[in-house]
Amino acid sequence: MKIIKAIVLAVVLFSIPLNLRAEEEQAPPGMEIIKIGNVNYIVPEGTKVRKQEGGIIKLEGRLEYVARRFSEMEEKIAQIEKENETLKEKLKNIEESISKEKKTDKTDKDG
Repeated sequence: MKIIKAIVLAVVLFSIPLNLRAEEEQAPPGMEIIKIGNVNYIVPEGTKVRKQEGGIIKLEGRLEYVARRFSEMEEKIAQIEKENETLKEKLKNIEESISKEKKTDKTDKDG
């Protein structure tokens, strides 16, 4: 009976570290875990995965990834610059409206 208890205890104790390790598996900052089949790949965030004929899986290469991300960043910067110009125009209009209101209030007080 003691042998059975010892075996059960050993099985339970040896399985705990395996479960903890599986739960603790996290990707480093800037990386993500992609699960393909039974295999986990740690890749940079946003890496494209391409499936080809015959079940071959091709991950985007680092040069492709960098070029694509750089292009996306350029587009995003252009979009931010455009939004910035729009906000500058709106701010200018608001400043002009406030200036007109101040002049109107000043003339009303004087009159």
